Amino acid sequence: MMGLILAAGTGTRMESTTPKCLLNLDGTSIIEYQLECFKEFGINDIVMVVGFNSDMIKERVGTNVKYVSNLNYKTTNNLYSIWEARDSINDDFVCVYSDLLFHKEILRRCINSKNNVCCFVNRS
Repeated sequence: MMGLILAAGTGTRMESTTPKCLLNLDGTSIIEYQLECFKEFGINDIVMVVGFNSDMIKERVGTNVKYVSNLNYKTTNNLYSIWEARDSINDDFVCVYSDLLFHKEILRRCINSKNNVCCFVNRS
């Protein structure tokens, strides 16, 4: 099983030069939390699609993931980022938006799902 993290967007509503995934929550960034969750469940093969201020993300995350660039991040969306990563995906994968904070139980259920496609939705 692989992990795919979509981290190319600009986060325009934040009006910041810092990518949303680098926001700190209690001493750790959202992206670092996601990576910890993946590793806890044995997902070590991780592809991250970057675009906006990708150097900041790469500096924080380091070399433990494979980076794919979405050079068209200003005019495209998450589906295009997945398309950009298509050649790097060679197994079943879990895809998350880099600014998404989730409970580990949700990730566990997704990984353990026997369905061909699994999607979790927050109904609040």
